[in-house]
Amino acid sequence: MADCVKEIHLSSQPFTLSFHPTRPLLAVGLITGDVEIHTLPTSSSQAETTIDGKTLHKMISPFPKSVSCRSLSFHPVLTSLLYAASSNGEIAVHDLSNNTTSKFVATDKGAGLSSLTFSAYDSNVMWTGDDTGVIRTFDVRTPTTGSITSSQSTPIYVGEGIHGDFVSGFVQGNGSHPETIIGLGGDGRISVFDQRNLKNPFVKKSEEQDDEMLSGLSMKNGSKYVIGTQGGVLNFWTYGTWGNISDRFPGHPDSIDAMVKIDESTLVTGSSDGLLRVCSVQPDKFIGVLGDHEGFPVEEIELNKEKTLMGSLSHDNKVRLWDARVLFDDDEGEGGGEGDIDAVDMMREKGVGLKGDDEEEEDEEEWEDMDEEDGGGGDDMDEDEDD
Repeated sequence: MADCVKEIHLSSQPFTLSFHPTRPLLAVGLITGDVEIHTLPTSSSQAETTIDGKTLHKMISPFPKSVSCRSLSFHPVLTSLLYAASSNGEIAVHDLSNNTTSKFVATDKGAGLSSLTFSAYDSNVMWTGDDTGVIRTFDVRTPTTGSITSSQSTPIYVGEGIHGDFVSGFVQGNGSHPETIIGLGGDGRISVFDQRNLKNPFVKKSEEQDDEMLSGLSMKNGSKYVIGTQGGVLNFWTYGTWGNISDRFPGHPDSIDAMVKIDESTLVTGSSDGLLRVCSVQPDKFIGVLGDHEGFPVEEIELNKEKTLMGSLSHDNKVRLWDARVLFDDDEGEGGGEGDIDAVDMMREKGVGLKGDDEEEEDEEEWEDMDEEDGGGGDDMDEDEDD
C-alpha cells in the first residue's frame, strides 16, 4: 500500500472534503454542520513532525448544530470562496479573505442538499442535487459588494421529476465532450445534460438499473462514463448511448461510494469495506490496494491539484492523506496533463500494493465491452429516444 503521510483528527464525523485549488488547505464538512479547514503538510518531513493531527487552521459554523454539512467545494477561480451545502437546503458561502459568511436557501420545502459541484465547462455555474431528486443550476458570479444577490440565489434551471430519489453527485465530461455533465441518482438512473443550453440543459435519462448510482468518472477521453453502484459493480455507459449500460465490471464486495481518476484508463475507488483500490478499465483489472480505512466505509476521496496527496474520509473522525505520487511519474505529479500517465507501470515499478500474477488470474474477472452487441455509441448526445 501507499504511505499514509498524515491522519487529520476531526472534532466529529466527516461527510465531505475539498482541497483548496492553490493553497495547502483542506476543508472538511462535518455531521455537526461545522466546517474545519486544516493546513496540509508541504513535505514528507513536515508530515512526520505534525503527525499528531494538530493542523486546524480555522473552524466555521455556518449551519445550526442539528444540520449536517454534506458537500463542499472551493470556487475554481475565486479561490477564497468556499461553498458548503447542508441537509436543510441552505448553501453557505464563506470568504477566507475577510472571514465573512453569507447563506441562501437553494431547495424547496426544506429538502436537504445531497451534492454540489462547480461546472468544469463554465466556472460561473454551480450544480446542485437534493434529497428529492431535483437538480438545479445557479449563476454564482460574485458582485463587487461581496453579498449574495437574488440573481445568485435564484436557479437558472430547475430539473424536477428527473430522478425519483436523492442525487448522489455529478460527473463532468472531458475530451471531446466537455459540455456534458451527468447526474447520478439513487433511483438507479443517470441523467445527461448539455451545458451549452443552461436554461434547458436536460438531454436524456437512462433506463432504471437495479442499483443506486453513487459515484462516477468520465474516462477514455470522454467516450466512457464509469459509474459506481451500491452493489459493488462499475457500470459503463458509452457517450451518446444513454439508454442502457454497455459494459459492467463486478468485483467490489461492497458499495462503491467514491472514485478518483488517475488517467484515462485508471481510477481509484473507495468502497464500504474500507479499501482504496486501484483499477484499470477496459481491460478491467484490479491493480492493487492504495490504502485501508480498517473496515470503516470510505465515503469520499479527492486528489489535491498537485496530485501529490489523496484525501479520504470515513466514519472514524479522521481524514487520511495518502502519498499519491506512487500513481504518477514525477512530471505528471506536478500538475501535468491527463492521458499520458501509465499508472499501472508506475505502480509496478514502485512495487506498491500489487498482487502476484497468479493471484490476479484467480481474483479478476474481465468483461468484454458489449458496445458492438448493443449497437455502439453515437456522436450525438440525444441519439437515444427518451423513455
